[in-house]
Amino acid sequence: MKSLIPAVYFSVAVAVVAVIAARPSGPFVLVVTSPAAHAAGSMAVIDRADGAFVWAGRVPWMSVAYSQAPD
Repeated sequence: MKSLIPAVYFSVAVAVVAVIAARPSGPFVLVVTSPAAHAAGSMAVIDRADGAFVWAGRVPWMSVAYSQAPD
């Protein structure tokens, strides 16, 4: 059962990314990094993109960031 949990999280993350990519509508972005990178990985990605951290949920490798830059 424990080996199934990462696959479920990965599937959910891919589905969420697909939905968001299909309809970008604002300056908020879902940031998905490697689960092995922990919260530091997400923060590093957000920092390199000149974004601002907004929210994180139960898993540290998925968070929401804010940026005014369109790219």
